[in-house]
Amino acid sequence: MATTLRKTMGAALAALALGSLGLVEVASAQPAGGRAWHRGMHGMGPGGPGLQGPMRGGPGRDGGLLLRRLNLTEAQRDQVRAINAAHREEFRALAEKTRAAREALRTATQAEPVDEAAIRPAAAAMADVHAEQALLHARVRSEIQQVLTPEQREQAKQLASERAQRLEERRERLQQRLDQRRERRQVPPGVER
Repeated sequence: MATTLRKTMGAALAALALGSLGLVEVASAQPAGGRAWHRGMHGMGPGGPGLQGPMRGGPGRDGGLLLRRLNLTEAQRDQVRAINAAHREEFRALAEKTRAAREALRTATQAEPVDEAAIRPAAAAMADVHAEQALLHARVRSEIQQVLTPEQREQAKQLASERAQRLEERRERLQQRLDQRRERRQVPPGVER
């Protein structure tokens, strides 16, 4: 059951990462002065600490890099900043819900004895939060897409496709390493450890 839960959660997280196209962080990627700020690994920056949206782990972890390559005009950057600002509290609220759901799931899965009646609703609550995140990311991405020219949208689609391909290649390399480790650990028949 734990393996199935991990696979389900992994698939949900991968879908969020790949589906977002990394377009939400343009405001932090291209401030008016032309110099990009870096929010760092802890999500600190003008938006404050957080886990989603314009902060760490949101749909645009690499979004700034993607949008920088689209050469947005100052007016487009301003529009995207406004979109991000309009959704900032939603992202913060979802970050808190995610933290609480993750903690509840962790507590439920680590309880002794195993309590399936506690784990299932905790896992379902986590899935619900991921669904809310996916919906919010999709809405914000759609709003940002409306700011882009048709050429920029096409270029963004191509860049996102390339990024998805790199992520898949990375996943495959990691899987190969795991498989190699498993093979090294297997003891041939007749050999004692």
